[in-house]
Amino acid sequence: MEVMTRSKIIDSFFIVLFLFTGIQQTIKGMESQEKEGSETLAKEGALTSARSPNGKLIAVSLKSFIVAIYNADNMNCLKILNKKNHNYLCLSVAWLNNNEIVSVYADGIVCLWNLDNNTTSEIIPNSQEDCRANSVACSPNGNLVAVGFEDANIGIYSTKNGKLLLLKTLKEGWEDDVVFFEKGHTDVVHSVAWLNNKSIVSGSDDHTIRLWDVNSGKLLRTLKEQGTTFSISCSPNGKYIAFGSSEGIAIRNIVTLNVYDQYTLADDDEKSEMVLSVTWSPDGKRIDAGYEASYLGTYYDKKQNCRMPCDILHGIVRIFDVDDKGKLSLVKEEYTDGIVESIGWLLDGKRILIGTEEKTTIKTVSEMSSKGDDTFFTKSETLNADCQSNGNNVIEHKMFEKLKKLKPRKGIHGGHD
Repeated sequence: MEVMTRSKIIDSFFIVLFLFTGIQQTIKGMESQEKEGSETLAKEGALTSARSPNGKLIAVSLKSFIVAIYNADNMNCLKILNKKNHNYLCLSVAWLNNNEIVSVYADGIVCLWNLDNNTTSEIIPNSQEDCRANSVACSPNGNLVAVGFEDANIGIYSTKNGKLLLLKTLKEGWEDDVVFFEKGHTDVVHSVAWLNNKSIVSGSDDHTIRLWDVNSGKLLRTLKEQGTTFSISCSPNGKYIAFGSSEGIAIRNIVTLNVYDQYTLADDDEKSEMVLSVTWSPDGKRIDAGYEASYLGTYYDKKQNCRMPCDILHGIVRIFDVDDKGKLSLVKEEYTDGIVESIGWLLDGKRILIGTEEKTTIKTVSEMSSKGDDTFFTKSETLNADCQSNGNNVIEHKMFEKLKKLKPRKGIHGGHD
């Protein structure tokens, strides 16, 4: 009996040790290398990431409802920011300074975290209807925070004394405790960015880019676009601003907002691409872009005994050089099985963090392909007899088994959930 008890204790010890080691490895995120120049940071997707002003820390919002703080040098996890009993995704993060970070959530909560003393300050929305907070950005001086919401509003918050406060109204007739712009967007606000300490620019599902004066709340300018702007990023040198949208990438003058250059997909009924995330390298000479893309493919329908057309979703990572005149040159391109929801540069300018639907990885830019792998998609040479008459130019995914889960095609995918 004594021997059995000791055996059980020893077995239990090793089980606990095994589980603890597994948790440590997951938190640390340093998995074995998949291929040269690539390593897995976490076995779950990253919705957004942000580098601290001094570049020493990186905040990553993971799909397990946490925000992980990593050491930018060795990518060891230093801290987990987790709201207790709160199962809503963090959709955007931004650094107020090197010690404070702001996170916004799918239920509309805006939270300010102090990493030094582990204190938090949060604003809970009065209504749960259409309150989803999609994007957050902090002013250069760290005094103000802008948040874009699902209900087409933009909120401006102060951070005085480490506390989040909704500023007073800037327009007559509006409530004193909320700052929402009177003549704002008419649809979901996906992205906000500060041009300086006094003005912000925002992108929305209403196919407009809007420039605002924060002090007065005045709408300074509205630019009509062809698509939805999902991501906005200002260059470190303060000259350019990059826009990632359902139409591609545009580099604009940060003052006039005039377009210097753009990279878009040529008209193609069988392909669709949109940029969900775009960021500048630390030296301001490159941008990286994460895409959601779809190609016309097929899956096998057992009931009809034939292949049915459908959209095959995947991701694309592209790296562009940006010259002194704001012109873009594509230098790196890789395809991913999952949609690229977030992307960002590490301080060394040699590595990027990529968050797809299923995992988060670190890639060395020099090891990336200069052109997407042509074997990722291959055109089918033959079709089932029942499908030959439809005349579709069908493209098959190399991982054909995954297509069984896809729904029949109803049209090119063109939205981001």
